[in-house]
Amino acid sequence: MPRASHPTPVRRRGRLSAAALTVVVGAVGAVAVGCGGDGQTGAVTSLSAADCPFSGAADPVEGGSGEPGASTLTGIDTAKDGCVDVVTLRFDDGEPARWTAAYADAAVLDARGDDVAPGGAEALVVTVHGATSAVDGGAVTGVGPGPLDYVEDLVVVPLPDDDELRIVLGLPERLPFDVSGSDGAGVLEVRTG
Repeated sequence: MPRASHPTPVRRRGRLSAAALTVVVGAVGAVAVGCGGDGQTGAVTSLSAADCPFSGAADPVEGGSGEPGASTLTGIDTAKDGCVDVVTLRFDDGEPARWTAAYADAAVLDARGDDVAPGGAEALVVTVHGATSAVDGGAVTGVGPGPLDYVEDLVVVPLPDDDELRIVLGLPERLPFDVSGSDGAGVLEVRTG
């Protein structure tokens, strides 16, 4: 009876990934160390709010399409735009009808009344009214925010009894932010820096 072959592509992929990771880490190290000659030490430091000119504000904002109907959060993407962190919320049926964004002045609670407690000293809460989440089966979900400068944590908090969804961004301090939708594209973009 012939023996089953081992999944060599998986092993090869693992070796390639390790090699690729070594190249990337080496390249990043070379860039960080090789930036000398201009009086700088080459040390890598995180940005502060003063290092990133950003035109948002820390005041509460609201918006939405105004079109009636429910929305479902289907995905979250994170990216950098210069020194600005960008969190893109993707919905299945156009921009949500109504949303608000503000810093929390008290604990952010889930549907059971438990404190969500995102990482970071401040919690920026984007509340989407008339929305549910398909992310991780609709449960309270922590999302790895990726290599961002300011967003330290990202938590999706469905509140089905209140017919709303909260996306909580853990930030190191109260930073300026901007939230905008896109006409018909099903995207809500949160920018902070």
